[in-house]
Amino acid sequence: MPVAFETPPTEPQVVETNTYVPYETSKFQNAYAWAASQVARKLPASVETLHTLESLIKQQMNGNDE
Repeated sequence: MPVAFETPPTEPQVVETNTYVPYETSKFQNAYAWAASQVARKLPASVETLHTLESLIKQQMNGNDE
């Protein structure tokens, strides 16, 4: 059974926005890994400190899930 409409459907509405969309990159993580390896190579006594720092960073990131 065909259906007839008095008026044609309206045009689709296009909404343009320009909002910030956060996304994660590994740029800082790669830079930190390189820097940590350089420090560990030049200062072998700092390895324990670097492990502690990495542990604290992971704790902070896991505690701040937003």
